[in-house]
Amino acid sequence: MYSSTPETVDNGTLVKDNLCFCDKREGCVASGVWDLRSCKENVPVFTSLPHLYLADPTYHQDINGMRPDPEKHKISIELEPVRFLC
Repeated sequence: MYSSTPETVDNGTLVKDNLCFCDKREGCVASGVWDLRSCKENVPVFTSLPHLYLADPTYHQDINGMRPDPEKHKISIELEPVRFLC
């Protein structure tokens, strides 16, 4: 099973390999969101876990009503290998 961790939404502070996801012109945004500008013609699109769960505290200071709760907002995925027979 895979679950969301601080490394999942890291901007390169914890996992240096994540620095490659920073926008080359704008630099890195605070950890907690994925910067998708480079994916589609520099359109300013960012995404996060629900209620900015695991995000840098600065996001919570700037947006009212965010109350991240691990029980409600963490994301988990369980992969089961399936072998297909032909």
